[in-house]
Amino acid sequence: GYFSPHPVEYINTIEALRNYLKRRAETYAVLRKDYVRGLDRLIGDDYVYDVLYVAGDEYIVRIQPKGQAPRQI
Repeated sequence: GYFSPHPVEYINTIEALRNYLKRRAETYAVLRKDYVRGLDRLIGDDYVYDVLYVAGDEYIVRIQPKGQAPRQI
């Protein structure tokens, strides 16, 4: 199943994004292609991401701290 806590957080700054990531072991997101291109800059040096699925111009990505072993989906 799928669960997303509500209200869904609105993240509109790089600082807010990095603070959000610090509170989670992994984060999943649906992003447009142009956001994925700049994701390295946004998440900084402490995180890595995997593109899990692409549907048109939307990408499903997983963001994790560097050095953390990926979990099976």
